Amino acid sequence: MKPAYRNLIRPAILAAIGLVVVSLFFFGFLRIYKIPTNGMSPTFIPDDYVFATKSGKKEADFKQMDIIVFSSPSNPKSRFIQRIAALPGDKVEVKNGHLSVNDQPIVSASGAKPAPGTDTKSDMTLPTYPLVVEPGKVFVIGDNYENSLDSRYFGTIEIDSITHTPKFIVLPFNRIRSFGSDDND
Repeated sequence: MKPAYRNLIRPAILAAIGLVVVSLFFFGFLRIYKIPTNGMSPTFIPDDYVFATKSGKKEADFKQMDIIVFSSPSNPKSRFIQRIAALPGDKVEVKNGHLSVNDQPIVSASGAKPAPGTDTKSDMTLPTYPLVVEPGKVFVIGDNYENSLDSRYFGTIEIDSITHTPKFIVLPFNRIRSFGSDDND
């Protein structure tokens, strides 16, 4: 006959694991973000749910083309998901109507056309080019250049405003995919 406490071990372990997972979400180490716009398509499309982990990266850990979650420059409670186009010290400029970083055109993750300059109809204070990304900042851009509110409009962002790193799409089921070292590490 088994002692009574042996019947409690498995439920106790499952409860502990559940408590740890809930705590990680509660304290912000893990997040799930719903994508509201086409700004990052085709990587993310509206109504994708993206699982992200808290970013513990330092300035030197980020690479060009990393996908990040950061606080909106105009509303710190809101979050944007975009791609790093330029790092501290990089030169960003508009050449022939398209953005370039260190004299190389910025081309979308899908290999589509080069990123255009800014829409002159914007009511935002646009950055002036050429610009050199300052220490502690990055220049970000959405994959869908024609439909992305990004650094072309609001300028560089503070690295300290980067909150999370997307790891995979969790919903819808037909779009589940992870972001490996080639995509985002």
